[in-house]
Amino acid sequence: MYENVLKSFNFPKLSNAYIGKDYLPYVRGRKYDDIGSLGSVTLITMAYYLSILLVGIKEYNNHPGLLIIDTPRKNLGADPNQDEEQFKDEKIYNSIIRYFIQMEQDNPEQLQLIIINNGYPEFLPQSNVIAEFDGDGSKGLPYGFIDDAGMKS
Repeated sequence: MYENVLKSFNFPKLSNAYIGKDYLPYVRGRKYDDIGSLGSVTLITMAYYLSILLVGIKEYNNHPGLLIIDTPRKNLGADPNQDEEQFKDEKIYNSIIRYFIQMEQDNPEQLQLIIINNGYPEFLPQSNVIAEFDGDGSKGLPYGFIDDAGMKS
């Protein structure tokens, strides 16, 4: 399950991905925190928790079926400050969003994903966008996650 999620994410140079006897995620035969790339850690961490969610709901392991992911784009995509060139591919971020969409379509009654992110790709169905906020007041939307526009300095 875990390796399949990473494949769906288009994880660069994916090999030897598994969850070890220590319950920690591995890729390329190395523990997740030994990979050395913040982009890879972002992908590995999301894949790990998504795998636990999927196994939990499919095998009735008392998982509540809820997962909250904050900033799935962190260290991915077009960020010029990112540490590894291979994780700058926008295709990776788009594949993550497509995977989230597919999970919802495959398991509409069994799971709930709450994703918090700055922006989303155009292909995301509008029905998947529950709330939008604005960080600078220029889009006519509530300011920030909490409407505290009156408190801006």
